[in-house]
Amino acid sequence: MNRRIIRVPSKGLTEHSVAVLRKLFDKLVARSTNEEVTFHFSSCLGGRVEPVLDLIKHILTSKVPVQTVATGSVHSSGALLFLVGKKRIASNNFELVLHPLTLAPKEIRINMIRRDLAEYEAQIKRIFAEIAPFIRDRTRLSTDEIRGFYSRDNFCFNLEAALKYGLVTEAVERVI
Repeated sequence: MNRRIIRVPSKGLTEHSVAVLRKLFDKLVARSTNEEVTFHFSSCLGGRVEPVLDLIKHILTSKVPVQTVATGSVHSSGALLFLVGKKRIASNNFELVLHPLTLAPKEIRINMIRRDLAEYEAQIKRIFAEIAPFIRDRTRLSTDEIRGFYSRDNFCFNLEAALKYGLVTEAVERVI
């Protein structure tokens, strides 16, 4: 069996790293649209949400079977990318972390908020409007529950909670 695995960077999902993930995915898809592609997360601290959402849309429109495997923690936009898998496998030390949406580093946000708070809030609402249905359709969470989790500071799901809410579809002791 030919294993088609893409390793997700642990240090953060920048525009550049997301573009690299997309190119790797496209290269695997060009070889075969029937074989499953696996995104492997040893850990992922998240990163820029907009490029990750674009990558998720690209993956979902490809119709290629995708699974995700996590052997550590996935945070923020990394958690969203983990949810792209139809089959989502996690090991015992898995955790998934959500936090209130932000669009830029803290110092940039402060200046942005001072300039145009209404525009910033509209962008956050637009992004949440994309994220909520994506999460709802792939898990057992309602939109209100998703809104609640995103309104708390760093809400963390351990493996047991992730299985309960459908964030993970299968637990394993070890991932090979």
